Amino acid sequence: MQNAGLQEPAICDNLVLDEGDVVPCKMGQSLLTEIKHRRRKSKKKDQETFLSDPRWKDEIHSFLEELNQRPSCMDPFNPHGPSHCTCLSGMFTEEMKTCVADEVFEFSLLDCQSTQLLVQSWIRHADVVSTTQRDRHLMHILPDTNDQLVRRAAVATQIGFGKKVWCGLVSTLCDALR
Repeated sequence: MQNAGLQEPAICDNLVLDEGDVVPCKMGQSLLTEIKHRRRKSKKKDQETFLSDPRWKDEIHSFLEELNQRPSCMDPFNPHGPSHCTCLSGMFTEEMKTCVADEVFEFSLLDCQSTQLLVQSWIRHADVVSTTQRDRHLMHILPDTNDQLVRRAAVATQIGFGKKVWCGLVSTLCDALR
């Protein structure tokens, strides 16, 4: 059953490849758009090679390391304003980065509808978590961890969702609950 309210995130299909055969993404915040694009463009016979290529997980791992070293989190909901959030700063261990990178890679392989339904389930769960937490902004559980809470901006940055897509999913979810 197709949900008309769901919209696919921008995958940069109509952008020109640079000299490294990499799609430059408008958001510049996540590798997931590139991974989705490259997987979609690979031939069926090359899918196994694509999935076993360690470069993708290594690049996600590097991206998580970059987030770990930043003094504050990136905020796709307010990219021009200062971010006071530090929920990702210095929190990743090597083991955690590897686990989260694996989980983020698996997330990038989902189709559009599955991706959006999963994010909507995270949003629903975050509403429950926020009612039991002192800091109501720390309401998303980091992928592949049991109890590491982060803000929505941290999750959105990791999965490559901007404000428009995230808020569209929240709106669709709210309309469905009415």
